[in-house]
Amino acid sequence: MLQSVSTSQCLNPPVSASTAEAMSGDPLLRFAGPVAGSHALVIAPNGLDLMCSLLRQGCVAVTALRPSERSDHETYDLVLAPRIASSAQIGRLIYQAKRALVPTGRFLAFVPTGPAEPDQDVAGLLVRSVRMGGFVAVQTRTVKDGLMLRADLPMHGLSNAMPVLLRRQA
Repeated sequence: MLQSVSTSQCLNPPVSASTAEAMSGDPLLRFAGPVAGSHALVIAPNGLDLMCSLLRQGCVAVTALRPSERSDHETYDLVLAPRIASSAQIGRLIYQAKRALVPTGRFLAFVPTGPAEPDQDVAGLLVRSVRMGGFVAVQTRTVKDGLMLRADLPMHGLSNAMPVLLRRQA
């Protein structure tokens, strides 16, 4: 595990969203939206460049894990998987993201287009798996290099029936 924590807000001030989008060459970070003040987890074999970009954009702490390592429980606001090349990774990745995210946390992933698994739809499998894994507000964006996905983890313990139950008691 590799972890980097910002030592001082004065030394590493968060940049505005428009400045961050102009500075960031990574389309996944632009798709993530504002990340200032977040605790982020990067799940990738080599995520140092992404870690540095997240710190420059104002993340308080960034941790990088290899896909085979286990993440801490409910520690991060943001989980990024910058490259999903195989359908075999998806189940483990969804488990890691759900374990690592705090309620209302964001999950972002990128599936590159290419001949890695021509007979399987890795992007479609990721979208279906994220929805079946309990994530909500799933958004996708197709770019020339592949597909980006963004999803939110809902608050625990609150079901869709909660407003109905509250109205019945009133």
